[in-house]
Amino acid sequence: SKIALGHHLDDLIETLLINQFFEGRLSTMPLKLLSDDGANTVIRPLGTCEEEDLRRFAWLRGYPIVPCGCPLCGASALESRRAQIKELVARLRETAPDLKFCLLRAMKNVKTTHLLDRALLALPEGFRK
Repeated sequence: SKIALGHHLDDLIETLLINQFFEGRLSTMPLKLLSDDGANTVIRPLGTCEEEDLRRFAWLRGYPIVPCGCPLCGASALESRRAQIKELVARLRETAPDLKFCLLRAMKNVKTTHLLDRALLALPEGFRK
């Protein structure tokens, strides 16, 4: 009833920023997700580990690096966006080395009262998107 996936911190951050920049929503892949019917749970046990550390660990142990098997990875638009975000994060880390862990902390420290989600906020009459 548990499905473990290999998404890592970089995947979560890239997905967060892709969703914000290109989809207009504030979301990422959760570390634990219960299916709608409650029968299965998806877990991402590597979600707080950096990709770089996982690659180094795999190399040290002699494990092969297996390319992503995600069906979305073949979609050129998504891959292009992911590559853009990966490059942006790398550039930002030059001046903010703790960026990834600050973003991880932010994902764990959501202040819904400071967002504009209509479901969370009673908007004044006549307010539009």
